[in-house]
Amino acid sequence: MKTLAEITGKESGIIVYNDNDFIIAANWSSPLCVGLPRVTPIDIELMWGFDEELTIISESVTNNCLAELPESDEAYITEEELGSIRNAAGVIYLIESSTGDEVKVICPYDWH
Repeated sequence: MKTLAEITGKESGIIVYNDNDFIIAANWSSPLCVGLPRVTPIDIELMWGFDEELTIISESVTNNCLAELPESDEAYITEEELGSIRNAAGVIYLIESSTGDEVKVICPYDWH
């Protein structure tokens, strides 16, 4: 599978990169959103379209999506988004890309 939309059946969610200190809330509903997003070095803008395969390592359910987030100095997520996942149930995917990244993708049930 190549897109997060194909894997999750959702249009958006929260991505926690493998070093657990980089968090991105993202919308991946566009067909151009292939692979994992990267933040541009110049500004806070997401880049997509990397030709990488995504593979599900595991899938589980949580009753509190907020509890799945590590503390981070680099979190691209709004206070409103954080508030919406407090005590919210959802699905947690561990995903590996063909470029070697391993991420946790948190998809709250209430998000599209």
